Amino acid sequence: MCIRDRAITITSVGVLYSRVLAESGIKYAIDNNTSGILLNHQLFVQDHPLGPKDYQSLDQLVTRNTNAHLAWLSNDMVRYGQSEEMAFVFNREDSLPLQDIPAAYLFFREDLQGHSSLLEGRWPKEPFLSDGILQLEAILGNETSNFLQWELGKTIFLVPFADAQEDKVAVTIVGIAHPTDPTEDYWFSDLSEFRVNFDAEEEDADFVVPMYIGESNFFDGIGKDYPMLLAQYRWYTFLRYNTLNALTAIQARDSLVNLESDINQGLPRALALTSLGNLVDTYERQLSLAKVLLFLFVALAIGVVLYYVILLAIMLARERGAEAAILRSRGASGRQPGALV
Repeated sequence: MCIRDRAITITSVGVLYSRVLAESGIKYAIDNNTSGILLNHQLFVQDHPLGPKDYQSLDQLVTRNTNAHLAWLSNDMVRYGQSEEMAFVFNREDSLPLQDIPAAYLFFREDLQGHSSLLEGRWPKEPFLSDGILQLEAILGNETSNFLQWELGKTIFLVPFADAQEDKVAVTIVGIAHPTDPTEDYWFSDLSEFRVNFDAEEEDADFVVPMYIGESNFFDGIGKDYPMLLAQYRWYTFLRYNTLNALTAIQARDSLVNLESDINQGLPRALALTSLGNLVDTYERQLSLAKVLLFLFVALAIGVVLYYVILLAIMLARERGAEAAILRSRGASGRQPGALV
């Protein structure tokens, strides 16, 4: 193999190794990432009207933009909605206490029934009116039920407006449920809906009870009758991040940035959360450093080869200098003595 071929081979190996380093680097970064489920995408919208029409336009906006930017990478989407916290009493005629007021919120989580199991009772049926009051059925989490010691058939009365306490919503417990697999990605490592929350939004509240009523009941019941109430919504998008390579990882990060930008144009208060972008940024920095070291190694190897070439040429010139001088003295052209070297 000639010297030129050796230099070309070293350069080619360096380029090939750089590509292998990039591909293996992103796989290693994903496989050893401690964030786990947080590599997926979460979108939060706070204090949005609870009415069905408002939610429909909101969901269309989020779904359209998500599909535009992440359709190539997303696997599934789970929608979540939660009403604002509402104080409650145990009898329709009761008034709210002045302090240590118990509160509850109603929520839905798409396909929750497919990822939960009933310990007692049944799933909620459609809302209805009785005695001039909206009647809802709800599910409690197992930990919530154990804490409250409420039996099936227990009814509480939500008070949507503190200054109009005569207006109440009856909620009857018809089932107790628990997550079938608490470690499943579906839950996004958050099982707070199955336990009582002691971090209430209101200072005078005692505790907050999460109550699942289902998506259709959420909007056809409380949403239809009280569209002026505020709610928070979440969209959980599961990403196929394990399929990313060196090129698509950069594309994924850019898609997430563009999605957040487009969402914020229509929803300035929306909050997007994912650790995938940070992971790709860290991977790029570490890859750049590794490529610098690789470049220095290849440059050193090529430098050694060039030094060897120059040194060999000098040695040959000295060794055959006498022969070249004889040829020139006998009338040889300038190129003919040089052929000896």
